[in-house]
Amino acid sequence: DVYKRQLLVLLILGATQLNSAQIKKTASVEGITEYALDNGMKVLLFPDNSSQTITVNVTYLVGSRHEGYGEKGMAHLLEHLVFKGTPSHEDIPNELTERGARANGTTWYDRTNYYETFNATDDNLEWALDLESDRMMNSYIAKEDLESEFSVVRNEFESGENSPSRTLSQKVIRAAYMWHNYGNSTIGNRSDIERVPIANLKAFYKKYYRPDNAVLMITGKFDNKRTLELVDKYFGPLNNPSTILNEVPTVEPAQDGEKRVELNRVGDLQLLMALYHSPAGSDADYSALTLVQNVLNDAPSGRLYKALVETQMASNVYASNPFTKDPGFINFNVSVPSEKSLADAEKTLLSVLDGLKDNPITSEELKRARANVMKQLDQLSRNSGYMATYMSEFIGAGDWRLAFIHRDRVESTNVEEVNAAGRVIDINGQGFLNSYDYLSDWLSEVPKNVKKHIKTEFPGNPGGGGTDHASFVAAGVPAFNLSALDWAYWNYTWHTNLDTHDKIVFDDLKNNVILTAILAYKASEDVDKASREKKVIPETIINPRTGKKMKSRGWPSVRKPNRDGTSSK
Repeated sequence: DVYKRQLLVLLILGATQLNSAQIKKTASVEGITEYALDNGMKVLLFPDNSSQTITVNVTYLVGSRHEGYGEKGMAHLLEHLVFKGTPSHEDIPNELTERGARANGTTWYDRTNYYETFNATDDNLEWALDLESDRMMNSYIAKEDLESEFSVVRNEFESGENSPSRTLSQKVIRAAYMWHNYGNSTIGNRSDIERVPIANLKAFYKKYYRPDNAVLMITGKFDNKRTLELVDKYFGPLNNPSTILNEVPTVEPAQDGEKRVELNRVGDLQLLMALYHSPAGSDADYSALTLVQNVLNDAPSGRLYKALVETQMASNVYASNPFTKDPGFINFNVSVPSEKSLADAEKTLLSVLDGLKDNPITSEELKRARANVMKQLDQLSRNSGYMATYMSEFIGAGDWRLAFIHRDRVESTNVEEVNAAGRVIDINGQGFLNSYDYLSDWLSEVPKNVKKHIKTEFPGNPGGGGTDHASFVAAGVPAFNLSALDWAYWNYTWHTNLDTHDKIVFDDLKNNVILTAILAYKASEDVDKASREKKVIPETIINPRTGKKMKSRGWPSVRKPNRDGTSSK
């Protein structure tokens, strides 16, 4: 009997050690605790005893960003098929209905997620975890289901095609990206959707639906200990396939100049969109850009709202800035009534956006924008049911904790960081045909954190005067201007004669010095002489803003300087 009792104690201890080895606590931030299973799956628990429901949300790190040629729309198509059942859960929609659960799945650039919200009982929780663990590995992904679901996905696709705003948005975003999949719509293209072989779809499913590529989040009213036991029971035994997952290596090159997209359709709807490349969600500048977006777009105080809606030039303005893993975009959209001038609205839109250079955001505007954004973020955090799905965006972008990092950055960003007045953001080839060959080589040595905001344009156009480099360009000598956001910035740096040290954005100044020093050094050490071959500039050119012809400035001519030390004539 003593032996049996000792053996029983040993068995219990062994089981306890096994469980603790399988589930490890790895992080905890503001009530959310992260655990890791031995198979690589992450688990997030956010208990909320004030709630009467539980939400189970599984985020897979696969979205349209991961699709290859012939696979456009595959991540979204899988989202539909995963609801078609498994051998153990043959009718998932019916199960959801019987449990009174609210459920859905969504697909985006960096992730796909599935969730269900239900009454907070142990039985419902165990059912949900059994369901999600089962369809992670055992979904049918059958040909007959694919054929039956085609009509549903096709209807979604055609709904987008029939929406002028969505079609324009897709075409503009596509024009912004040459290579990166952010340029492709998550819904995919018609031929890939209709012709995808079921074997390819299964292979995509087997590759990406796996424990080490998933994050399970549970929020609501539940017991932590019991919940971890259930997670271990249903997800712990799952094994990863032998296929190794690698990061998508594509890096979008800098855009070569401004692009213009025009879409003409029958009807009286008029739409405008201005899109700009933006940093990844994990970048500190993303949070500053979120505040800029609110300053411009908020109703009724936003600059765009006042300039376009209050003046009745437009009926609506809105903007979007996806939180993405890789550098993304921010776009501003304007709806213009049929009886109003689209050209005038475009001129005003671009004037306001370009006007940020000369009219930087004020402290009062920043204060109001911060209050707006922080209120939105606070409302999200108060709803534990929504928190589970909200976190999918940050999980897809790299880490759930980015949600709190982003919030803290929004709260602490100052007006200088929002305006980033002195950062070099543009270098162009000044019209020299081969400028890309040497400038791109010199820039390759500049640290990524210094050059990440810089837009390059080759061969570009020559400067017309008023700046030192234009004198060299006029003489046919390659020289380049490092353009910042704010022309007035020179007052606060090398030309300063005022006590304005407090106005300098020191990080920008430091980065500008590093950039200038490296470019100057690389140029001085380059054994090959820079080509002086110029591009031919026609007498008339197309204005990229208006699409209309205008007289070109041509190449600048050499003029006699006339300076008396205090002014230029």
